[in-house]
Amino acid sequence: MSFYDEIIKYSVSGFEKTGNTLVLNGTHKHVLKNAQDNFFGSRRPDFKFHRWAGSLKSSQALAFNIFSGVDHAEFEYDMWALDKFSNHKACVDVAIDENEIVKMYEVKMFEIVNSRGKNKIFNKPDNQKYFNLENYKWNKEIAISFISFIKDVQIQFLDKPIYGEGIKQLCCHLLGIINEMTIKDGKLLGKKVELYSLCFDYPFSKQFEMDLKNYQETLFKFSLIVDDFLAQIKMDKQIKYYGFLSLEKYINENITLIGSKNFNYVKNRYLFEKC
Repeated sequence: MSFYDEIIKYSVSGFEKTGNTLVLNGTHKHVLKNAQDNFFGSRRPDFKFHRWAGSLKSSQALAFNIFSGVDHAEFEYDMWALDKFSNHKACVDVAIDENEIVKMYEVKMFEIVNSRGKNKIFNKPDNQKYFNLENYKWNKEIAISFISFIKDVQIQFLDKPIYGEGIKQLCCHLLGIINEMTIKDGKLLGKKVELYSLCFDYPFSKQFEMDLKNYQETLFKFSLIVDDFLAQIKMDKQIKYYGFLSLEKYINENITLIGSKNFNYVKNRYLFEKC
């Protein structure tokens, strides 16, 4: 069985353990016919679905299934990033405002296995806009420092076998957070932010264990660069990136917050014994 097939088997088995009927779209072995069936909780998703929201591997669904029982959780929390086009906003999966500290969670599931080949972060033609000072429409004061920061990220991870798209995404989240903390009417004015990379981490296969370890190490190295950058722009007291956060550890330590129904659903679907 290929690693890809192992992932599909694990994802399907987990969904079936919830007691729901598996009705696929007829094209893919892991995509539900009705994407809504992928999302658990008494509240229904009120945000735009990702293209693969119906996939049993969907991290968007995982994020919702963890936090849908938290009344004040905001999903697809958008922030102004580079320019003023609303479809270019940075969107973090979940944000929870807790007494002036906004805890943000970028949730990852099986994306982290995309650590093959040699990644070149911010190397695509569309990414070159991040290196042009004129494109920073919201906070030009941090533009030079941010460009230096993403260059440092590029150098650190050049040609390394990592999940580079995840690191790029985190960089954009940081830009969005800084903007919303500093621009007029920013949604994060006067607040502090804690950013976490909340990752599915059940070692259902040896290959996944290796990919997970790779991503953990990558996030740790990235966090050191983030710390230096935030200190340089004097925002290290307002923003903290905490790096990798274990899904299993998080739900076990936060049953009261997420609720017993969500805890049991997530545990039964995503954290069951090896196939």
